[in-house]
Amino acid sequence: MSHRDTIRHAMKQKVVLTLVLFVLLLCSRTTSVEASDLRVLKLRKYFSTYNVLLADQAESFVKVADTNNLDYRLLPAISGVESTFGRNYIVGTYNVYGWGGGLIYFKSWTDGIKQIATAINQKPYRGVEPEALGPIYCPPNSVKWAYNVRYFMNEIEQTELADLPVKQLLITMYF
Repeated sequence: MSHRDTIRHAMKQKVVLTLVLFVLLLCSRTTSVEASDLRVLKLRKYFSTYNVLLADQAESFVKVADTNNLDYRLLPAISGVESTFGRNYIVGTYNVYGWGGGLIYFKSWTDGIKQIATAINQKPYRGVEPEALGPIYCPPNSVKWAYNVRYFMNEIEQTELADLPVKQLLITMYF
């Protein structure tokens, strides 16, 4: 066996060992944590297609949604309808949701995410589906608003993670 063949064999062994470790780690994770991590990755990737700052808030969207029993895609989708994912809003308000006509100020992105999620779980809203929220959230045009929110929710769900670098997936999922 030549030196080159020895190196190739050693590299193949490292790849196999890495894959075995990956599978073992994957099997040892709980489904909810794994799913949560993948949702964060999906949101980050989706926001990056629009080249917006909200990509940095992906983890907050998922955590706050879980805390409030909301679909993790709902608030990002509302931000898509109300401000094109933060491209059109009053700078400094952190209000990309059109809340109060976009004139209500929040202390930070996370504060806005938390306050909107909490409010949606209270009267008069108490609806977690765009179709239920529409008549109160956007009464002048609730049908179109709900349709557009649902459209963005579906786009987020269909975001593919296959082309993300394996290193990014591993770091996000296991460290």
